[in-house]
Formats: sequence, C-alpha cells, structure tokens
Amino acid sequence: MHVVTLTVIAIAAGVASLAGCRDQGTTPPPGARPIPSVTGIPSTETQMRARLERATRLVALALADPPARAYVYEQLHASPYREHKLHFGPFLEQPGNPLSAQIAAEGGLTEVGLQALLDSLIDLEFYMPVKDHYALDWRP
Repeated sequence: MHVVTLTVIAIAAGVASLAGCRDQGTTPPPGARPIPSVTGIPSTETQMRARLERATRLVALALADPPARAYVYEQLHASPYREHKLHFGPFLEQPGNPLSAQIAAEGGLTEVGLQALLDSLIDLEFYMPVKDHYALDWRP
C-alpha cells in the first residue's frame, strides 16, 4: 500500500505541478511549453513528463527494497508537516540515504547521474496523504 501511495503521490505532484504552471498567455504547441527544473534547467513539458515518469518508476522499484522502504517510512513519520512530507531532492541528497542508493542501482546511475536526474526535475514532495486527500481527483 505504501509503495503504491508514494508512487502515486510522486506522479500526482509532478503532474499537478505541470498543470499549475500554465500561464494565461498564448499557448505553445502541446508538449512544447518551457518548464524550468528546480535548478533552472529549461525543458519542454514532454521532456519533463518523461523525466518525472522515469524518476517515479525508479522510486517505485527502489521502494521494493525493505531497508529503503523502512527508512522512507521512518522519515515520513518523523516529518514535522501535517502531511508527513519530505522535499524529494533534498531528501534523496542526504548522505547514506538507502533510497538514493536503491534508485541509483535500479537506474544504473552513478552518484553524479542521480544528482543530474534530480537537478533536471521540477520541485517535488514525497508525502503520505491525510484522510481528506484520498477524496481528491489528481488528474490534470
């Protein structure tokens, strides 16, 4: 349940962020709207969605590892936020984080490669939804 919930939340956060980025001006062709990453790397919506899908898949695969899953669960519950959220990039950048190691292993990434992936994404949060969030429609 937790693996699915976290994976869905990661996808929903990315898709909701992309949907929320739309401005009221002229609309570029589908998938061509520029979206800056958390570090300012420009990319198209299509490129960002592909990176988010890849990151989400890697997180889901990494959460199959019991020590990584236990670490994430512990850290989510220790979060001071009501939703028990963690900021995705900074969380994965913590030294010794077993989830980071598993994501890198699943994706065949070096530490530099994992950092490049994180740098290329929009700002994301990991969280365990509160009861009211289950009723929300996450589709864009």
